[in-house]
Amino acid sequence: ECYFLSREYELALNLSNKIEQLTPENLTLPDYRIHIFLMRDGNTIIARRELEKAIRIGITESELNNQSFWTPPLMLDFFDEKYHEVLDYISKSGWKGIMNPWAYQPASLHQAILYDCVGNREYARLYFDSTRNMLDSMLHEYPEEARLHSSLGLAYAGSGDKVNAIREGRKAVELMPIYKDAFFGTMRIWELAWIYVMVEEYGQALEQLEILLSHPSPFSVPYLLMDPRWKPLRNHSEFIRITEKYSH
Repeated sequence: ECYFLSREYELALNLSNKIEQLTPENLTLPDYRIHIFLMRDGNTIIARRELEKAIRIGITESELNNQSFWTPPLMLDFFDEKYHEVLDYISKSGWKGIMNPWAYQPASLHQAILYDCVGNREYARLYFDSTRNMLDSMLHEYPEEARLHSSLGLAYAGSGDKVNAIREGRKAVELMPIYKDAFFGTMRIWELAWIYVMVEEYGQALEQLEILLSHPSPFSVPYLLMDPRWKPLRNHSEFIRITEKYSH
């Protein structure tokens, strides 16, 4: 992971190849390697081949989606903007969302974002509201859980509540700053940047993205350029400057 977070992707892949030889059915390896290929390449081509290889040795796509720490395979369709396919998968599979030590993003949050992507604001609003209510209730029990504050901020942003969205996103970063946890803190910054994009505070979003790219993190310039969440920034001069600066 040190190689990976330092963006030394070939070294990370070489080491993962050695681990694969020892434990070929290790469920964590395909998940890890899929994310490396996305980070390195900025497209889903090789990542999809890694998924196919995992399926051939008996690891199901459902297992990877349900147990992923990095990038569940359904996100490959999201990155390729196949939003209806992802919605269909979620509705049929009972996928519960990304819920691990890195992030807590329930399926309803992803459904809200996907419906927003396909222009169905009515359904998007319903799912954002239900997500907000669920997370707000959870925070009464776990008020210091940074992951919940981040996701609540995203739900507020999707509902059009800019003030509360930014408040929750910043609260998450305060609870888990990168100087306190250089790994998990990066996800809070990522989600805060995402909130800023959703509420059209693009300058603030760019500041957060530069922090991520200037530190070891599981994010990269190719990954940013691939991810449709950052489309509103792509023609922004500061985004161009940042991605050129950190592209090597």
